Amino acid sequence: MTGAASERGMAHIDSYVKHLDGLGESYNLLSASDMQNRTGISYYQKGLYTPGAVMIQPAAYIRQAARGLSDKVRIFEQSPVVEMSPGTPHRLRTPKARIRAKKVILAVNGHVQSFGYYPRQLLHVFTYASMTRALSGEELQRLGGEADWGVLPADPMGTTVRKTSDYMGSGHRLTVRNRFTLNQSMEISQKDIDSIVKVHDRAFTSRFPMLADVPLQHRWGGRLCLSWNSVPAFGELEPGIWSAACQNGLGTVKVPYPGCWRQNRRYWVIPNWSVNSVTMLSLNACLWNRFCRSGQTLIYAGKSGWRVRNSSPPAINNYKTCRAFTCTFHQIRNSISLTRKVGLMRACC
Repeated sequence: MTGAASERGMAHIDSYVKHLDGLGESYNLLSASDMQNRTGISYYQKGLYTPGAVMIQPAAYIRQAARGLSDKVRIFEQSPVVEMSPGTPHRLRTPKARIRAKKVILAVNGHVQSFGYYPRQLLHVFTYASMTRALSGEELQRLGGEADWGVLPADPMGTTVRKTSDYMGSGHRLTVRNRFTLNQSMEISQKDIDSIVKVHDRAFTSRFPMLADVPLQHRWGGRLCLSWNSVPAFGELEPGIWSAACQNGLGTVKVPYPGCWRQNRRYWVIPNWSVNSVTMLSLNACLWNRFCRSGQTLIYAGKSGWRVRNSSPPAINNYKTCRAFTCTFHQIRNSISLTRKVGLMRACC
């Protein structure tokens, strides 16, 4: 579901409807009471549901996929490749092993840069989430609503909320996710995690006042890899070395894409349009990582209304001012699209 809690959010849903109509996709518009019946909360004023959508538990999804492949491939966990030397054959090193291979697929998303490819051509964005402890039966009664649901924010910089029922002892839990930071080092610190505590606590209590006494037990940040012009980093980088990276925020949908080509093209023959999508990346490189970080911080601040403190340049709290800055910033690079569903969610204006 997509949920709106403001006039701006409802305008985004109206735009979403136009896109779905153009695609011929079915949908159901949801009233405030419909949203409350599904979620148990009165926070949302309007919603949109697209039949056929499913909510998955990422770890369980990957585990089941690995189990299905277990009779065909060998999977080695906790064995990162820390060094690769291209050649004939290619040589790879893990902390405990040396590997030789004729062909290598770098399906490592943003870490493709750690092997020296696509320098200054990818953006490494972290988004953050917090999850409650397992809810008790009495707390579930207080909440009401359906057993499992997920709400995507109609406002691009809004909060994603999910309720998941018990799965193999996991317990019934609620998760909130919001806030973006650009971290070109591909690492975040405990300070970054700590900075989201108040933001997430406020987002949780505003949506679930009946559960204000329930603590958010787990907090973490997750990495997204975006390209400047929203195309994937997919193709042959050197003889026998292929990249299947940079899913632009749609990993579940886009990750199988290069795998399908590999399966269907026995001799690794990839259509020209796929190769061209990779070469487009070279046209959109960021020359100044420090400027990129400052610019994106200001853009996110203006879009979400957050105050940026102790930063240089100074804070921008006015959306129109930030919009003007954004337009100037876009003159030197293409806009970043954090596509969700049919390309309606944007991380930057």
